[in-house]
Amino acid sequence: MHFSKIVLFSLIGISLSACLTDSSQKEENLADCIKGWSLNQRGQYTNALNLYDRCIEYGNLTEGNLSRTYRNIGIAYRGLKEYEKSIDYFNKSMSFKPYDKQNDYINRGNSWSDLKQYQKALNDYSMALEIAPRNGQAMYNRALVYERMGRLDDALSEYKLAVKNGYTSIDVINAIRRMNFLYGKT
Repeated sequence: MHFSKIVLFSLIGISLSACLTDSSQKEENLADCIKGWSLNQRGQYTNALNLYDRCIEYGNLTEGNLSRTYRNIGIAYRGLKEYEKSIDYFNKSMSFKPYDKQNDYINRGNSWSDLKQYQKALNDYSMALEIAPRNGQAMYNRALVYERMGRLDDALSEYKLAVKNGYTSIDVINAIRRMNFLYGKT
């Protein structure tokens, strides 16, 4: 009888402890992350980084939102032309296994491209396309790298493939026109 009272009180204690823990936890607060992204969009990268740090520290972020915040930090560092740091943050974002990991590969590929490490950039764009085979943005960025490498036929094919897969930004349309005009491609 004594043993069952101890077990019962232990179970009640565990349940009570779990309830107190759940009710005392703060709700996720993305306000600083959202403000940071707004500043990122306006090119105010240093101020955005300060807000992202605050969001990580006080925002009680879920794993998914923590991953996206690290990605946004990487984007801010890329905007500051601190490409190695941006790569570190894209890697950190990927360590959380985000559902949209292809975006980390695309962003990291962009940083590799900025560093003129074109093969690493192409590898990242290819990884993005393994995850999301119809991602026109990855195709477009891969085309840019092919063009920078002087692989003009590959670049033009990839630009056209990006459009075929729904990436119809003015940049890709202009790239196709430019290549057709400058390089006599059809």
